[in-house]
Amino acid sequence: MAKKPILVVAKLPKTEQAIFYSALDVWYKAEEARALAAAAEKKAREALAEAYFKNATEGTNTIELGFGKQLKVECRINRTIDKTQLDAMQAFCADEADQSPEAVALRAQTKALLEDLIRFKPDLSVSAFKALDADQKKIVGDLVTEKLGSYGVEIHTPKA
Repeated sequence: MAKKPILVVAKLPKTEQAIFYSALDVWYKAEEARALAAAAEKKAREALAEAYFKNATEGTNTIELGFGKQLKVECRINRTIDKTQLDAMQAFCADEADQSPEAVALRAQTKALLEDLIRFKPDLSVSAFKALDADQKKIVGDLVTEKLGSYGVEIHTPKA
């Protein structure tokens, strides 16, 4: 169920409504300009990279511009873990059915590679955390730090 609005602008005094809508207008125009600027920057960045950094290698690549300046383009390669393959490799490492020296060595090598390559980062389940009662939150109080994040703003049309 959606949360009840914290404010109904129409119920504000006219002067406060004017101030609110003025601030909203400033935000809206800035957001439109940001979106346009971000799209233009991305297009220009991609055009530069495709035209002049075709043979770029992973990492930072440089072009001398003259007048004491350089243009640097970072070539990134996104890498992800295939969860199904990871699960299969972990299962292989845990399976001790084959005790031949080759299998034992391969499992040990695979396990060592996985330990070197894969970082497991703690990830908080926010919904589970919110569901805790006060006593449970006291138990994990030192474990979780809460601080206000940045606000997200959007104009939304509710369904009828």
